Amino acid sequence: MTDSHPSSTGTPEGIAYPSLISATGASGMPPPSFNVAGASRKQNVACDSCRAKKIKCQRTVTTETCEQCVTKGCDCTSFYIEQLQAKIKKSRPRPDDDGKNMGRKRRRKSLSVQGDDLQAASGNLVTLAQQARDVWQDSRPSSQSSSIPVNRGTEASDSQVGGDSWSVEPLDADRSLHLLANLAPSKPPTLATTLPHQRPPSVQQSDLLKYLFSPTAVHHHDWQYTDLDSLRVCDQRASDLWEEMGGHVWVEQPSQAHLKLTDEGYKDFADDLIETFFSIVHIRFPMLDGLLLRARLTEPDTHPKGPVSHGLVAVAIAWGSRFSDHPTIIADRQEVSARDQKGSGRSRSRICQLLVIRAREVVEASKMLRIPSVEAAQTLMLLEPLVARDRVEELTWTEYQPVAVSAAIKHMLQLGLNSPAGVFSLKDESDKTAAAFVWWTISLSDGFRAAFHRLKPTLSDADYDLAPPEDAPLSFRGNGTEEKDTSDVQDTPTEAVAWFGAANAGAFMCRRLCEGLWIPRSKEYGITTPVLASFVRLNLKWRDQYLTKLGVPSKWPDSWDFLAAITACSTDVYYHCLWLVVWRAMEEFGLEETRTGRPASEELVNLQSRIKGESEHGAMRIAALIAVLTENGYLRLDPLILYHPIYEAGCFLANMGRMECLACIAGLKQYSIAYPQMWDFSIEIENIYTEVSSKRSSMTSINGSQMECSRTGSEITRNHSIVSDQRPDGNPMTSTISVPQDWASPSAAILASNGYKSLPDVRSRGPSTPTDEYKDVSMVLFEWLHQT
Repeated sequence: MTDSHPSSTGTPEGIAYPSLISATGASGMPPPSFNVAGASRKQNVACDSCRAKKIKCQRTVTTETCEQCVTKGCDCTSFYIEQLQAKIKKSRPRPDDDGKNMGRKRRRKSLSVQGDDLQAASGNLVTLAQQARDVWQDSRPSSQSSSIPVNRGTEASDSQVGGDSWSVEPLDADRSLHLLANLAPSKPPTLATTLPHQRPPSVQQSDLLKYLFSPTAVHHHDWQYTDLDSLRVCDQRASDLWEEMGGHVWVEQPSQAHLKLTDEGYKDFADDLIETFFSIVHIRFPMLDGLLLRARLTEPDTHPKGPVSHGLVAVAIAWGSRFSDHPTIIADRQEVSARDQKGSGRSRSRICQLLVIRAREVVEASKMLRIPSVEAAQTLMLLEPLVARDRVEELTWTEYQPVAVSAAIKHMLQLGLNSPAGVFSLKDESDKTAAAFVWWTISLSDGFRAAFHRLKPTLSDADYDLAPPEDAPLSFRGNGTEEKDTSDVQDTPTEAVAWFGAANAGAFMCRRLCEGLWIPRSKEYGITTPVLASFVRLNLKWRDQYLTKLGVPSKWPDSWDFLAAITACSTDVYYHCLWLVVWRAMEEFGLEETRTGRPASEELVNLQSRIKGESEHGAMRIAALIAVLTENGYLRLDPLILYHPIYEAGCFLANMGRMECLACIAGLKQYSIAYPQMWDFSIEIENIYTEVSSKRSSMTSINGSQMECSRTGSEITRNHSIVSDQRPDGNPMTSTISVPQDWASPSAAILASNGYKSLPDVRSRGPSTPTDEYKDVSMVLFEWLHQT
């Protein structure tokens, strides 16, 4: 536990153990005996300057001047020792006082017992340290380039950072013993000797920034947080974060831009990243009161609601680094990406990687996963999409598990904020709004996340009866600044209610779907017909009720900004992605009727045909939407909301050998600017498409005419599946994304840069009039790609 192991010497516990062994084990000598405070022994001859700096004093008697003071040119004083000796002399009992002598004997006996306990603890420490050193040495590579960089928060660390290679500094036994002997300091606490968690909130906040922005691994606890746990997990090859890169991020050298950051520049850099968080991420997850949060950040010592929790600050800064265009981030990304360039084109920022890793460390060290509060739930909800976990092949639990969101849901349930009574019990209006928005953001994402990642939902429909919020104050919906420009806020309370109603109905449908698909019975015996029938009925009902109102309209509104466009596209692609999820489950698990040898019923045949047709249409529509978002650079600013529909559509189209998958590949590559791991997903889809295309080319060379007939027949089938579904108004359910001409041409350009030829200049398509300047991008893609 970080809080319960203070370091009065500034020495990291995990590094002190091996040095303790190296200092005592070589000579075979036992560790020196511990001495109580006040005894005139060797450890009490340190001068005041060395004692304050937590460094070893080289003098042997108090009358000498140590080398450090001579070098620094300062006075070598011993005020602490003189005060301690005066205190002991004053409290010494008189020989004729039998009662006090008896008390003195008891104190001596007690101190003797404590000394024995400390010696026993020292022996156990030596044993544990020997084991830790053996594990560390066995697991580390032998090359010098893999040594872990060290940042001790002292002057010595500044000279080490600029070197070509780094290594762990050896620590002597006296300093390690001094750490144990001074667990309970006998002098009054001052700012220099106060434990990290006992310092003023402003100082703690400053220490947090030092930890987050440290260019090298932090092994000490002077800043209240450390990287030792992350290093140990990487050494065990059990890292579950892509940002750690199996430990490579800890051993590679920092960029020059990172090294140029100073303590004075940390605050300005953090302010810029927090500003980016509010501008891009907060508008997609409106759970925080931006004005209140900024005030608490600015006045951590005096604000009535206290300082912002370190976990929330760290998560907000890490989010900002993913999307920031700060010169330091840009320079760091360029230098670090240049090291990795092997013709791949992937880009990454080491500063961003360290911030993501340390944000999770701060959240875990702050006990936010187990101590319930609304702020903890907000932090955990923001943490989940921040740390896109990686698969760990060496471990058995390779499937994704939403640990942070599950803990956030349990916090809200424990606080009773899943009902109107619980929310209205809060006195502050801002707290009520925050609680309502946190609950709905968490509960709605739980259903879709479970459906996409094949999980059991954490919530059930009976877990809450809280009504959706009708609207939110501007401080929740804007970027957290004091400028309240209502002209940019176009949503009305009616639209907010409609959106929350649609999301609630979608989450309900996803939970029902998970109960029928992601269960052992479906994997063993296949999917039952009632499960498919229920899904088709609910999804079509949701489409008729919400998609036309909240999805992308036939004509792209000129007034749409980034938020309006990305929100409508998210609603649209989530609906179509569910068809792809069900179709993939049918392909993998099979159907119960057919697996048992029974003939498929007419209902099942119709359901199969419907789901397949909707999946083909959905994948095409997602590809078209993603092409438009990619061209406008919107995927570069998406906080991990759209990536799964893009991946599902890309895999579906690639397995069919359809060129539309190139739009998904381009979208994921743009996504990888903020999330570098998305580059791997794009390469995966590209490899699938290349393999399928290669097989088709070889078959065409053998029997070209037969393949041409097959191709023509498949096109007819696809066209029929797209227009076969009738809406209640009688219009066919065709792709409805239509954009102005100047939008469609750039969309064609981004497709052409990824393998397409030039699109034909078709001025009007679909339901528009011949004189209309709009055209249906997805239909143009469909027609053009299958005519060339």
